[in-house]
Amino acid sequence: MNLFISNYSRKLIRFLVFILLLSAALQAADTYTNPVVISNDRLADPTILKYDGNGKYYMYPTGDNVSYHVYTSIDLVNWTKGKRVFQPGVSGVWAPDVYHSKEDGKFYMYYTAGGNIGVAVATRPDGTFIDQGIILENSIDAHFFAENGEYYLYFTEVDHGNRIYVQKMSSHTELTGEKHLILEPDQGWDQEAGWVNEAPWMLKHKGTYYLLFSGSGANTQEYGVGYATADNPMGPFTKYENNPIIEKGGGVYGPGHGSVTTDDDGNLWHIYHQKHDENVNWNRFICLDPMWFDSNGVLHSRATRGQELPAPKIDGNKPELAYWRFEEGPADADVSHGGLADGFFFPGVADVTGNGNPLSVWNQSYGGYVYKDETAFDTVPQTGQTNNFSVKNSGGNPNMFTSIGAFVSSVSPSEFTVQATFRLEDGGYRGIVGRDSFGTANKDSQLSAFYLQAIPGNGVAVKFCDVQGYWHDAISDIGVIETFDWGSNPSGEGVPFYSAAAVSDGEFLSLYLYNHDKPEEGYKLVAQENMLEETDSTNTALTGGAGDGPDWDAGNWTVGRAMYNGGHADRAWGYIDEVKITAADLRVTDFLQGPAPYSPDVSLTADMDNYVVEADFSWNAPGSPEEPVLRDIVNEYVFISSSDPQDDSLYYAGDTGIDPGNYNPESSFGTAQVDFNNTCRWAVVAVMDGFEQNLTAGQSTLEDVDSNNLIGPIWSFDSLELDPGIEAQPSEIVLAEDSSESGCFGVNLASRPMGDVQLNLSEKYSRGQITVSPQNLLFTPQNWSAGQDVCVQTVDDDMLESPLDTVPVEVSASSSEDQYYDGLTAEPFAVKIEDDECGSAGYLKADFNLDCEVGMDDFSFFAQQWLSDTLVNN
Repeated sequence: MNLFISNYSRKLIRFLVFILLLSAALQAADTYTNPVVISNDRLADPTILKYDGNGKYYMYPTGDNVSYHVYTSIDLVNWTKGKRVFQPGVSGVWAPDVYHSKEDGKFYMYYTAGGNIGVAVATRPDGTFIDQGIILENSIDAHFFAENGEYYLYFTEVDHGNRIYVQKMSSHTELTGEKHLILEPDQGWDQEAGWVNEAPWMLKHKGTYYLLFSGSGANTQEYGVGYATADNPMGPFTKYENNPIIEKGGGVYGPGHGSVTTDDDGNLWHIYHQKHDENVNWNRFICLDPMWFDSNGVLHSRATRGQELPAPKIDGNKPELAYWRFEEGPADADVSHGGLADGFFFPGVADVTGNGNPLSVWNQSYGGYVYKDETAFDTVPQTGQTNNFSVKNSGGNPNMFTSIGAFVSSVSPSEFTVQATFRLEDGGYRGIVGRDSFGTANKDSQLSAFYLQAIPGNGVAVKFCDVQGYWHDAISDIGVIETFDWGSNPSGEGVPFYSAAAVSDGEFLSLYLYNHDKPEEGYKLVAQENMLEETDSTNTALTGGAGDGPDWDAGNWTVGRAMYNGGHADRAWGYIDEVKITAADLRVTDFLQGPAPYSPDVSLTADMDNYVVEADFSWNAPGSPEEPVLRDIVNEYVFISSSDPQDDSLYYAGDTGIDPGNYNPESSFGTAQVDFNNTCRWAVVAVMDGFEQNLTAGQSTLEDVDSNNLIGPIWSFDSLELDPGIEAQPSEIVLAEDSSESGCFGVNLASRPMGDVQLNLSEKYSRGQITVSPQNLLFTPQNWSAGQDVCVQTVDDDMLESPLDTVPVEVSASSSEDQYYDGLTAEPFAVKIEDDECGSAGYLKADFNLDCEVGMDDFSFFAQQWLSDTLVNN
């Protein structure tokens, strides 16, 4: 499709196009190169949180000066910008610190706004944070540290230079006692560009407290990082004598104000900012480098830029907990139990994630399964893998389960997605996927940890207990699935397969259903609960279970059965296939049976002769002439969002025109009237059936769009504003009067005009000291940037003048086709004339009439000239 954008705001667009992934890749990076995050928001002062609930890293940097956004990563290298999580309501919003309390499960943000420190709280790492008020005035750069039930707040006070203090806290939101000065600039390097110690961050190593800090001016290349040590969190602290440990050099400028986290091998990583260049400014970006202790307890780090280096050690498959595909086969063969006795664990079904979570059947008779070549699909749409088999129960007590030592049996994810494909017999409660537990739910101790189930009346439901004992459920209407009667139709012929996806994002519990006989309908949202509104829970992570029985173990996952009152229950007779558990709240387009995401592309060209920017969008829609595209799960739209904080509305641009039966879709928009103030972003936004997104122009921003409703990339391009203007090179020339010397200026316009522009040039005051040629220049939209020469020659007027007299050349523009240039004037060009006709005494002050004598006639001349200038200017 084509999108045409008129540049009515008189700006020349310079395009920088890049693709931002909307979901993190599951494969961790092997290498990294700094910077790891570049943004038009000029990011700095990053604080980082490694959240055990889902294995993700959350970063909260300084950004647009009025609010905070969250960035997420699974590997510390590839970052995804998330939503706006907090906006204090004033400017000067900098340097947050976010702490996750294990005591109450809440997340506390210690923010700087308007030169004061406040606290905001959230129940999730991605907010939204709710303001609790200001706790410190005239202070910045807070850092919270907790140990052995004691709380400490480190901060920078800005009186008398930036100095670091510590004060104890009685809670996460209240200070107690007196503040104590612990660090001030005194090492030379931290006094080079302002007396600054700021950005505290605490580490503890072998009983010693290491306080990182930054010194010197943050907007200069002299900014660096040092540390001080103490035996107590309150100090006294002693600075390391060889500070700074990172500083400018090797293409690095002003490294500082960071935080520290660990990779999966326990290695320390320092995430911090660097400046773009050596100039004094606030242009910064986010960088990553290792940090380590040597055998003498000395803390080391480095600052790099542009080098490809080994990345943090991350288990890239961590979000994929388990995936059972049942592809062992062959058809009509039993799922193997290895000849073991009933209930003994045998790894008969492989976990294809490689996480070591095989499934075992109960036995190979009444508690077993048989491979069947009846499947819902030949190829998994999301992965492209072939699907040859499903499994069907071979007896009346189907039962598959994981082992107690399995990885998936020990996790307690804060966000999760559980998927399964099934075709079931009639019945009451039928447990498709479960998790064993007893006594954990405060609603009913007989309930287990987790159920993805069919319910009486042929509805479907997802139910689970969280780590605080609260019970959550999302239950559909009855009759949303069809089932079969084993007596009259034992193979289930004519009954659809369904795929279900149960998703918890920590706040909403959602259940989606896909009818494989009606692919044009796609996934439907059939049930949803707001867990935080329905319960008092502050931590909705899935419980790991409790209590063991004679034939089950807490935390084990089951397929084909569930548990109730400490015993096996709720058998699901019928076909089961493609069961996957993920520690992430997947988008609909990432579900196994969702459509393969389109592969979008964009090309951008500027036709400045006609003031048009053309954006050519294209999609590789799945399909072929023989198998045209079916209607998907979504209707897709393209929206435009400006990153200007004053105008961040979401503009509707039009639908994509991707229709059923069209394997090579094309569509075209009309002209979009968008004022490009600095950067615009484009995204394909999906509006799902059954899920209201409320994307009303002027009421939503791209950050507010639910991630489940974003497909494809976001494109970004910068705009460079060039205002109308008149330029001359050089800015002045020096000529000798007596020799009638000449010199030339090169003149051009600063930006492309809409039509012809004439420049008019003349000697100011018209004294006849110079001649200007030519006196008129014509610029067109085609030659506006090409310089044209204007030459000036001196005239010896036989007057006695100063040794260096300045004669201005006035410049004005006229245009009937460009209102911005019509009437525009420029600062006069300067022609300086050398003359020394007054002799060795030189020019006399107050000799206004230039006769080398000072008298009453000079004042008369001055008054006449002043009156003349006043009349001209008015």
